[in-house]
Amino acid sequence: MGNLPATGFRFAYASPQQRVYLAQTVVGFRCQNGQLLRYTYNQLLSTLPAAPPPGSNPEPLAMNVDCGQTRFTYQAGSTARAGLLSLMLHTTLDGESFQLLQQVHIDNAP
Repeated sequence: MGNLPATGFRFAYASPQQRVYLAQTVVGFRCQNGQLLRYTYNQLLSTLPAAPPPGSNPEPLAMNVDCGQTRFTYQAGSTARAGLLSLMLHTTLDGESFQLLQQVHIDNAP
């Protein structure tokens, strides 16, 4: 916990059951320059960086991605329902396009 910002840290969404989850490594995904990138780093940042943090070693997962139409969204859960993480990946190659949609329920229970 020693790498938290000195000014404190606030989660972007409230936890309906006031739970905290800890992880050893931060994993990030971003769409940049026509690629879907995955990167990891060890320091929890208070804001989303404009580029992958130094030393995070971004690796491409997909090429020919239309970053203007690709979306990552999260709908926070409540005490009555799970949260929902959605990824819509839009890709175009040689004039042909397609979209992939993946949704994952985020349980609000340990």
